[in-house]
Amino acid sequence: GCTDDTACNYDATATIDDNSCILPDGCTDSGACNFDPAAVCDDGSCDFSCFGCTDPAANNFDPAATIDDGTCTFDPVNDSPAQSFALNLSVSNGPCNGLSGDMADASTADAAGAATVDADLWYSFVPFSSGARIEVNTVDFDALIEVLDAGLNTLSIEDAAAFNGSEAYHVGDLTAGDTYYVRVGSVAATAGAAPFDICVKTLRDSRCDYGSGPYSICGIFKADFAFADSYIFNFPSNTTGTTYTSAPQSSTFLNFDQVDGIQYDDDYTVEIQTVYMTTDGAGDPVMTIVEADESCSVIIGSPITTQMSPDDNATNAGPQYLGNYIIAEEYICGVESYQWTFVNISGDDLPIVVEGNGPTRWLQISDALNESALGETFDVSVRANFGGGVLGDVGATQQLSIIGVVTAQNEPGITEMAQYVTRSEVLEATANVYPNPTTGDMVNINVTDIDTTVELVTVDIMDNLGKVVASRVMNANNGSVQNIMNLSQLTAGMYHVRITAGDQLVNTTLMIQK
Repeated sequence: GCTDDTACNYDATATIDDNSCILPDGCTDSGACNFDPAAVCDDGSCDFSCFGCTDPAANNFDPAATIDDGTCTFDPVNDSPAQSFALNLSVSNGPCNGLSGDMADASTADAAGAATVDADLWYSFVPFSSGARIEVNTVDFDALIEVLDAGLNTLSIEDAAAFNGSEAYHVGDLTAGDTYYVRVGSVAATAGAAPFDICVKTLRDSRCDYGSGPYSICGIFKADFAFADSYIFNFPSNTTGTTYTSAPQSSTFLNFDQVDGIQYDDDYTVEIQTVYMTTDGAGDPVMTIVEADESCSVIIGSPITTQMSPDDNATNAGPQYLGNYIIAEEYICGVESYQWTFVNISGDDLPIVVEGNGPTRWLQISDALNESALGETFDVSVRANFGGGVLGDVGATQQLSIIGVVTAQNEPGITEMAQYVTRSEVLEATANVYPNPTTGDMVNINVTDIDTTVELVTVDIMDNLGKVVASRVMNANNGSVQNIMNLSQLTAGMYHVRITAGDQLVNTTLMIQK
């Protein structure tokens, strides 16, 4: 299928690109000013600002309009909700090409009975997302903006304390398709002509790009790109009723382990908020959070079971020494520790249950058994401990025979012993993995701001299920790493990159395209 997430026919389940991607190539809305009949994939550039009243004698003459939409009004002036002029919505990052107005046309009698009774002019609009920015631009009076719902209930009044002419109102919880009214007024009386222009700009919401799963806790999820400054992912649990929330992030990709509280064996309703950093009429910064009009479902599936590696059992490895290390496989994302159980097959002893040292999969046999185990054979089983009393399922049982005390030469290497650090323990460190996307042949790994006492850095590449598919240990030099990994053996798809440097952790993503 198509593996390019910018394409109109992007297939999140595809791993091998079949060259069927259809990339955005123009405006496909036949009602837009810039409709492109040759375009097959909409690129979000559709512009409707050419429609409006083109009669200069009309009250609502729109000098930016080139196609008359039949909305021209000549009498009376729009000084009540019933006479409000309809505003066309424009794009969030474009200029304010709205309607022209003049406060000199407004009467002081307010038939609407609004919260503030003074000279005003009225407009209406119908948003197609829950977010909007309303601008009134003028240099002749101190503008005031009041926004009301269809029942003329005031939602908010926006007015800077000091005179600055223009004003801007931001909202993120509108209902798409509903009608809203805008009352434009002046903080103080105006004398003579007081022209202004007014427009409504859309602040787009977002929604889920990927399907419901199921996912591993280390899986990757994605929101639709909405030209926002950042995105917030909210996960209300359908089991506990608790909502777990991510920190605002500029990327639309989210690793589930970045959200504290998400658990295996649970399903969530996902609500994605878009965050816009803009300015008001005075040029002061404004943060607007736009609520999503649509939610979706995500399932965090059951964790995979784990067992003592068959390479370590009595059949394949023979008798073991107490000083030897054994390893649990598979790796399980989100584990706090591995719980090992040893049962003497003679049946004379109670089971021995040992908690591993943190999330490392390795266990030295002497941490569980002593010299009384010499000559004995044990059934060994392992399961994940996720903390808080949550335990995973027990995997297949393997047999382990003990021959002596001396340590054999099979201690784990640095990569295998590196412990997974949770995001709550992350310190400041920065990683740059490029090129991204990549074919996987030559992937540059640059890490900076590492603690200068750290000598070795572990880079783990994990698939969407959280399984480590490639790993490498790199030397750190004066707080940084510059190295290259060859990942050409991996198939096309999205991978999670986990970089561990002492007690520092950096998470990022890597797209491999073939």
